[in-house]
Amino acid sequence: MALLLALASGGCSTPIRDASEKDLRRSVVESVQRELAEGQAHPEDRETSRDAGVERLGLKPEILKTLDEMAGPGAYVNRGLALPDDLTAKPSRTVTVSLDVSPLPFTVSACPSAKLR
Repeated sequence: MALLLALASGGCSTPIRDASEKDLRRSVVESVQRELAEGQAHPEDRETSRDAGVERLGLKPEILKTLDEMAGPGAYVNRGLALPDDLTAKPSRTVTVSLDVSPLPFTVSACPSAKLR
């Protein structure tokens, strides 16, 4: 009997939970609509560009070399990351992620045919 009561009460949702979920859904839909509005107003492809990065700082080449060796992308190649054990007292595991060969296209455009429910 207790199991039946527990299962029955666990499947029910309260009016507060329903209202919160509806508010969250409405908020997400409104947010997505705001973000898509500019793309839908200007659906043409846009090429993005970037200003010079480190070069604009005007640092001496020897300082740039030192900084790159200390903390640049090459500083971490073939060097393990010393991590403590995870929360289950097992050794932490790491995964290497690279964007060198990305299957993603770099052209971003709004999809005017996208429909939100």
